[in-house]
Amino acid sequence: MRLGVLGPVVLEGAAGPVAIPGAKARQLVTVLAFAAPEALTLDRLIDTLWPDPPPAAAKTVQAHISRVRAALAAAGAPDALTRGSAGYQLDLDDRLDTHALHRLTRAAIAARDGGDPHAAADLFGRARRLWRGEPELPDTAAGGSVQRRVREQRRELTIAHLAAQLDAGAAEAAAAELAELVVAEPLDERLWELRMLALYRSGRPTDALRAYRDVSAILAEEVGAVPGSALRELEAAILAHADVVPGSRPASPSAPPLPDIAYVSHGGVHVAYRTFGSGAPAVLLLNPGLISIDTMLDEPRMARAIGRLGAGRAVVAFDPRGMGLSDRTQPPETIGIDDWVADAVAVFDALGLDRLHVFAAGHGALTALRLAAVQTERILSLTLVNAFARLTRGDDYPHGADPEVFTAIRHSMQSPNAGAGVDALTLISPSVAGDPAYRAWWDQAGRRAASPAAAQALVDKLARADVRASLPAIAVPTLVVVRRGAVFYDTAHGDYLAEHIAGAVIEQHPDVNDPWWIGDTESVVAAFERFLATLPR
Repeated sequence: MRLGVLGPVVLEGAAGPVAIPGAKARQLVTVLAFAAPEALTLDRLIDTLWPDPPPAAAKTVQAHISRVRAALAAAGAPDALTRGSAGYQLDLDDRLDTHALHRLTRAAIAARDGGDPHAAADLFGRARRLWRGEPELPDTAAGGSVQRRVREQRRELTIAHLAAQLDAGAAEAAAAELAELVVAEPLDERLWELRMLALYRSGRPTDALRAYRDVSAILAEEVGAVPGSALRELEAAILAHADVVPGSRPASPSAPPLPDIAYVSHGGVHVAYRTFGSGAPAVLLLNPGLISIDTMLDEPRMARAIGRLGAGRAVVAFDPRGMGLSDRTQPPETIGIDDWVADAVAVFDALGLDRLHVFAAGHGALTALRLAAVQTERILSLTLVNAFARLTRGDDYPHGADPEVFTAIRHSMQSPNAGAGVDALTLISPSVAGDPAYRAWWDQAGRRAASPAAAQALVDKLARADVRASLPAIAVPTLVVVRRGAVFYDTAHGDYLAEHIAGAVIEQHPDVNDPWWIGDTESVVAAFERFLATLPR
């Protein structure tokens, strides 16, 4: 039998197609399929299936489960959908097209990394052909989040396939498809880089340079930006008639695995983590704010920033216990920085990462600083953006926010109601505070990461955290990036870190925004890349 959800739901048994009656039942099996092998609770299924659940939602879900089980049994898989203590779980292995997709993608990456571009291109192509259209997902906030995630996965697979085609010598075929893709996604610099490379390798250097002028004009007009370093360096190589070949093209896009969400269990806690892109050594991303890993790609600016950070390397992110998709069974007031350090180490172990870089911003630096102090042998470098070892002022620390001011701000974890309270978004991200789409994402990300009471408890915990005692133990190369002009960030925090971490380097950039993915992200990532280039190999 076979179940396909990469498009309209298709269930086939030995005797032929088997119908799954009802749109909601098909949406249910699609949601379970994209989560597999993770189990989903009844409450999570209800929230995903309905924007406003009906009174009998639980019984309705159970009725849909019965229909799906009956269809699976008719197709020859009576035990594929089970219910355990963690919720409902769909287990079909390669009989499910999403599993086949991941298997083919992993094999393609192994072939590419093993130096067989022809096999990689073939395997990526076979994975792409599994997609038949838009999946049947519910029109809800949670369903939309899944939809955006799988669209991003499909896009990454497309990019990986086209990059492999170029490495395999099929530049003309790749150029033809890329001509259509850059029209559909005109702000995607990776697609433009591939298009320029495909044109150049097809013997059309003039067209490749014209493509660079096109993307330059589009970026300037749409977002007031210039092409990133990868595009600029590729243009220079083409102008110099360089021999741009696989392995030497500047910052060419890697073929990233699909950014699946996985779990690692340690000490009785399940920690959710996610990997974007591929390449070694990896970089651990510790973001500020209560932002769950399943919402990161939903915001275009953050998605682009993560893509930029992950050019040629894997980016690993996780939800610390008490937040997002990780277990929230532990009372927030009992969770400490060392617990989050332990969560990070468990993720490293699960991924088999012996050594990696750390990129941390805002209060994410609290975990990063402690991690670098106790895991010196595993941390290659530490990059800190608008970071602090302690957030609020104290008798022996005259920097940061006034405790009373912070007490008022912490009550505004989400957008204020009818002008009441303090608008935290205006304080930390003034350039996007008037963007309704960004504000909606910010609010939704906050709600998915923690309930209001839990969010306030966690922020209180972060406000009281003080890792200054760990700074003398940090012996890894450290870059401190300070955004001068950010309203809520006291630049003395950065000066303090640079003075108290041995050998730390500090860079300052003008920007009114605190989050590194807003504003002049390119300057921050460029500083990170310059810093890595100075490290011994």
